[in-house]
Amino acid sequence: MTAAWVCDSCETNNLPGAATCRNCHRAPGSARGVPEQVSFTSPEEPEPTFVESKHAEPPRITLTPPPPPPPRPVRPAPPPRSPFAPPPRPPRPSRAMPGTGKVVLGTAGVILGMIVVSRAMNSHDSTSPAATPPVCPAVVARWLPGGAATLVVQYRTDKHVVTLCRDGSGRLYYDGQVRGAPADSENHISLAATETPSGYVARNGPYVYEIVGSQLTVTNQGRPVSRMPLTQVAP
Repeated sequence: MTAAWVCDSCETNNLPGAATCRNCHRAPGSARGVPEQVSFTSPEEPEPTFVESKHAEPPRITLTPPPPPPPRPVRPAPPPRSPFAPPPRPPRPSRAMPGTGKVVLGTAGVILGMIVVSRAMNSHDSTSPAATPPVCPAVVARWLPGGAATLVVQYRTDKHVVTLCRDGSGRLYYDGQVRGAPADSENHISLAATETPSGYVARNGPYVYEIVGSQLTVTNQGRPVSRMPLTQVAP
């Protein structure tokens, strides 16, 4: 530059030939300028919207009570009876059919007779002695520990007589004999027995004598030895 110049930034006068302003040290033409003023306008506020509250008081409903029911009609009292009116007729007595009294008396007599007969039979039953249980046969009872016993049941086969007796203590015994033979060790046994749901069982070492229904089965160590049909003869 050949002339003095004014700094366009700080408006300081500078000598000709100065490359920068002596005050702000800026080159000519590098003014910072003044920031443009911007006017800010606040946006328009929206108008408030009013919403009806949910807790607003509901409308009141006035109920009108129903009208009262109409009064019941009152029946008029019957007129007084005239003293000159005839008295009411008495009820006519019922006539019994002929023969009804005889039928009633006959039925009562039959019922009374049945009551008398029933009482007589009951008194006779109460005074009659109780039936005594059958006695165990002597040929069987003599082998039992107590001697005396009660007969439970007695069977026969083609060759044997099988008897079961119970002594006074309630123990059960099985007696088997060969028919027509002496009661020795070869032809007779007397064993303690037990009652089962289907019959009776007696044991003699490996031999088992089992009565089921009307059959006697003899086994030895679980193997069948013989099966014999039974016929009950007592009691």
